[in-house]
Amino acid sequence: MESEPKERPKLQLQLNLDAILAPAHIATVTSSEVVDLFFNAMTSADLSKKPENDATRYKFKSPEQSAESRRAAFESWIFSKAFQDLMRGVRGSLEQAYFFQELSKTKEVKSDITLDDLLAPFYKRASDLSFPDLLEKVNASLKEPLIFSDAFNSLQKARNCFEHRAGIVGKKDISADGSMKLHFPTLKMFHYRGGQEVELVAGQILDTHDADKDGERGVQIFSRLDLRHREFRLGERLSLDLADFNQIAFACHFFAVELANKFVGQNGEAPSAMR
Repeated sequence: MESEPKERPKLQLQLNLDAILAPAHIATVTSSEVVDLFFNAMTSADLSKKPENDATRYKFKSPEQSAESRRAAFESWIFSKAFQDLMRGVRGSLEQAYFFQELSKTKEVKSDITLDDLLAPFYKRASDLSFPDLLEKVNASLKEPLIFSDAFNSLQKARNCFEHRAGIVGKKDISADGSMKLHFPTLKMFHYRGGQEVELVAGQILDTHDADKDGERGVQIFSRLDLRHREFRLGERLSLDLADFNQIAFACHFFAVELANKFVGQNGEAPSAMR
């Protein structure tokens, strides 16, 4: 009498899609708070003098600097670290999405394999990809491609410029026309004046007698995602201000939310952080 074939054991893994959002979200919050802290501190500091601290045991000689040159050096250093953290967070979200995509294709595994051994090749493949290749592969697997994906390649270039060239645009940073182009999504707030869009800026006073695009009196505020463009020539300093960085941090958070949402669109329930 033949014995009935044994049913193959099943391993069920539940993917937590919050893991896609988390790396970029943590990096955005941390880097934004640190940049705000440093910039606030510099507004009240006398940057014409070398900073002193009674707890510092060793003193180092350095050339005399003006307040302007010291501020520029400090800002480049701060942005270098902040961009590094932001882009590491964006990459972490991409790697997690890639990992989920590859894992979801797996149908059978050896019965004697450990969970760590099962997952290790997926993590390695994700970490071995360059940023543009990783972005391209994740985008190609989504039913709807990520919007503004090219902008994040330009942010990666800005990171490299800060990290390797102290924020001075070099030959490796420029395109064929001799300039480095920085693009990042931002939330544009605007109203209409005489039928024309007028972007809102901090501290702006609105005239309630303005007519909106339909000719009605009063001010109605609109918003939409827009793309900011900055351009720098060879040898120029990659100069950004606090408002620029805030918009770039928003862009990185928006990227992770969009990535998680697009992944959800083909895989199921939204992560709790987006409900």
